[in-house]
This record gives sequence, C-alpha cells and structure tokens, in this order.
Amino acid sequence: MGPKKDRSNKASQGVFEKLNDDKVDEILEAYNVILDGEDDLHLSKVPNLLEYLNVPGCFTEDINECIDYYYTMMHSRSLSAGSLNSKHDIVFSFLEAYTITSAEEIGKMQYIDIVDIDKLINNVDKLLKFRDNYEHIYDSWKLVTDAVADTPLDTSHTLSYHLTLPDLKTLKKKLNLDSQSQNEYSLGDGFLIDMLSCCTSTNSGRLINFDFEKARKGPYVGIKDFAEILGNLNELVA
Repeated sequence: MGPKKDRSNKASQGVFEKLNDDKVDEILEAYNVILDGEDDLHLSKVPNLLEYLNVPGCFTEDINECIDYYYTMMHSRSLSAGSLNSKHDIVFSFLEAYTITSAEEIGKMQYIDIVDIDKLINNVDKLLKFRDNYEHIYDSWKLVTDAVADTPLDTSHTLSYHLTLPDLKTLKKKLNLDSQSQNEYSLGDGFLIDMLSCCTSTNSGRLINFDFEKARKGPYVGIKDFAEILGNLNELVA
C-alpha cells in the first residue's frame, strides 16, 4: 500500500506552490509502479519515475545529472570537507531536497539515497505543472530567446539556451524598458540581476534548480528557471 498524502502545509503557500490533489494521486500511482513491491524507492529510480510521468527532459536534466554524479562520484565513498567541490555542494542540496537525508547528516558527511515520499511529492508536483503547461512555457520562452538571438533558434537550441545578463539587457532595450527611455516603465540592471538568481533558490537559500553549469558559468536563466518565473507570476495553470 502506498504512503499517505500530507497536505497540511498547503494553506500557507502561494497558488502555484499549493499541491494539486490530482497530481499528487498521479505521483503516488507512479511511485507504487516504480517501487514494484520494494520497501523503499532509491534515487536511482527517480529518473524512471519522471519518465513514467512523461515530464519533459528540459525540466529533469539537472535532476538526472545530480543522480548520475552521486552514484558515480559519491555513493559508498568517504568524503572529507577538504575534498568537496561545487558539484558536491549541489548534490548535497539535492539529497536534502529529495531524500530522507537531513542537513545535520550531510554536515557529518552521512547521506542516504532513500527517497522521502513527502519531499518527492512537493518537488514532482511542480514538475507535473511544468509538464502540463509545456506548450505555453516553450512558446513564451522561444519569444524571449528569438528576441535576443541573432537568428531564430531551432527547438534543440531553444531548449538549451542560457539567458545571460547581456541577453536581458538586450531584451530590455528592445522592449524599450531601459532606464534612459521615456517609457512609463523602466527596469534597472539590479532588477535583471535579481531575475537571474530568483528562480535558482528560495528566499531561504534552498536550491530549486540543481544545474551544475551555473556554478561554472555564473548566473543565467534556462527554460526550467523561466517556467519557475511564469509559475510564480501565476502565468501557468496550477
């Protein structure tokens, strides 16, 4: 029998953050299918669960990357604080977000790859909303990327595009929203910088996008970040 649903925290959340009962049921059904009679669901099975739920790959790439890195570089290995790098830090945040591993255990270099069902529901509920709004997200994202690119991008390049601060400045200028314009509305560079970081982590600093590339290249907005922005603006059907 599958785990019970915990929806006690819904009232304090924003509209897009509230759990959707139908999607929770869908997640639990997939959970039981992928569990296949085992006592626990391990991280290694999460990609199978997301594929079963037909979540587009552009929203799961960072998750799969973290899981691959964990099992290749960290699982069953002893790590010391001096041996850690930015990827380790991101994976630790991912483990805390998806597994029964606590922040205290991570601080002691102890981590368990068993999925926490409540954490899974909270994370995957949002991914299912991205899935169900994929067409709107993609079309809106393509309008943005085509506006800043030299030429219209094909689907593959649109999905993988990274919107940087220079891109946002270009977009601001094209929309006549720079601070020197006579437009009623203007956007300063500080706002654009905030935009680059607002969809990567919560106000408390908890990561919500586990993209390794951001640690290497610096802040940018990808399509998953853009979906997060649209959700927070109530532009998506929740």
